Amino acid sequence: MASLIAPTRVRTAQQLPRLCFAFRSVLKSEAVSQVAAEDRPDAADFEIASDPGSDAGQGRSATEEEDLLYGFDLSSEEVAPLVAAEQMASASRPPSPPLVRLSHPEDLPAEELVAEVKPTDAQLALCSLYANRWHTSKRLEAAAHLMQHDFDLQVYDQFEDRKVGLRMVTFISPIKHVNGTGRKVAAAVFTFRGTRADKFGNIRADFQVLKDRNADLFITQRGIKHVRRHVQRLSAEYPDVQWGFFATGHSLGGFTATTCTILCDRILHCTTYESPGLTTFYQKLAANLGDEAYWRGRVTNYLGIPNPITMVNRHLGRLFRVHLTHIQCRTDLLHVLRCLFGTIVRLLNWMLLAQAIVRAVGLVFGIPSTFWACTGLLATEGSFEMVKVLLMRECGVEMVLRPAHLASSAYWTLRNAGAYVAGRLGATAAHLYQQHSMWHMAASFDPKTGVPHAFVEMASWPRMERVTGMFGVSVRRALLESFWPTQSCEGIFAMFNRHAMIEARVCALPGYVELTPVDASVPFWGEDMPFWDPRGLVDITSVELHSTGHDTKEAVEEFA
Repeated sequence: MASLIAPTRVRTAQQLPRLCFAFRSVLKSEAVSQVAAEDRPDAADFEIASDPGSDAGQGRSATEEEDLLYGFDLSSEEVAPLVAAEQMASASRPPSPPLVRLSHPEDLPAEELVAEVKPTDAQLALCSLYANRWHTSKRLEAAAHLMQHDFDLQVYDQFEDRKVGLRMVTFISPIKHVNGTGRKVAAAVFTFRGTRADKFGNIRADFQVLKDRNADLFITQRGIKHVRRHVQRLSAEYPDVQWGFFATGHSLGGFTATTCTILCDRILHCTTYESPGLTTFYQKLAANLGDEAYWRGRVTNYLGIPNPITMVNRHLGRLFRVHLTHIQCRTDLLHVLRCLFGTIVRLLNWMLLAQAIVRAVGLVFGIPSTFWACTGLLATEGSFEMVKVLLMRECGVEMVLRPAHLASSAYWTLRNAGAYVAGRLGATAAHLYQQHSMWHMAASFDPKTGVPHAFVEMASWPRMERVTGMFGVSVRRALLESFWPTQSCEGIFAMFNRHAMIEARVCALPGYVELTPVDASVPFWGEDMPFWDPRGLVDITSVELHSTGHDTKEAVEEFA
């Protein structure tokens, strides 16, 4: 069974489906989760005792023993063969070392420990910035001096897994003494690297997370292995220090940091930057481990402008949108020309619409007039052949050509609307890349306060599936903008203020809801996210809250 827990023993692709099934069995067993929450001891208070006569490297760790007892359904038909194989292999191993209690009566509670040793979010941003490079210490010193940050963290250890492009750097803070208690406390930050364009394995892992539901488990297990190893090393090297462990990361590294926080209860808080969110499996796993308020206190997410990476999955914990004011999308000549072209197209649309209306009125009133004219000719001259010629010339030609003009006008209008739908966001690719860059994200934080210069807390974040699933609404909006310029379209109003146009389009995205002080009691999950029941489990049968279509008071009453 330890092969399911320890990622070092997952070597072949055939074992990966079994690993996924074992993790998902946690979600199906409510009784196991209740026993784990009520009866089992805290894994943070145990560690493997050193035994000179045995090989401790082959024994199970405290976390593996704990997961073996409480974490999986041993009666499952899929897991039973692995359990039997593990039992046969364990017969040839040395006995596992005993568990020794390491907690002290004067240990600080988790909340006080976080307040004492947690680095600021600005310092964590610098950690995420240089987690993707070697010689991290020198680069961090130069960056901290350039950005005027007080950075006192030191590199403890670092590793890189070239198979999936995973890289983790562990930073530690200086040991400090708590006033009045005599306890020594310190912080350790597990920093995971984000996506790099020159690392094929890292890009491949990023795309696997987006398209393969099992790849996220594989990547996370490689990360959690090194997290647990560093936790044990620090606890063994500094036995008289109470460590506070934290996780952070950018982009794909933010995803890995969040999943490791879910799987390791020793990590007190996680801070991510431009994270793609969590897959459905980890969302349900987090719901089984704690309620929404619990995760809002443990996970913080900082995002820039909505982009295809941050709009993939739902986000866990608190969500803040950072306004990168120093890299606003500039108003260039191309944008001015596009606005002029949009204005000209709207004028043409109005001319075509007026022409179509005039021709439609002429068509309506032209048929009776032509009929009475033909009737008069028939009464005076009595030539039926002449009447037929007049009907073909006057009535027939008009009845064919005038609808053709109406169709032509509608075609050009729809063609213009399609062009506006294609460029819905209006930001350039370079601007989106800058917004996703960790350098610009780190530069947006205030070194004195530790928080961004300009930010807003979000109640809901747009999802890609919602944007692509509302094509009809976008077409209707584009048809309106084809005739009337608004702040969110390229026209006379946004000709010299491209940033205002982009912000108007961002606010118009479905699911983009900023959290105001009045909305503080609204459930944070936003659109289409199941509610939490009192036990902390996801209630799939309950109604769903749509943040964009409900009043705050009605939403709270519906939730109650």
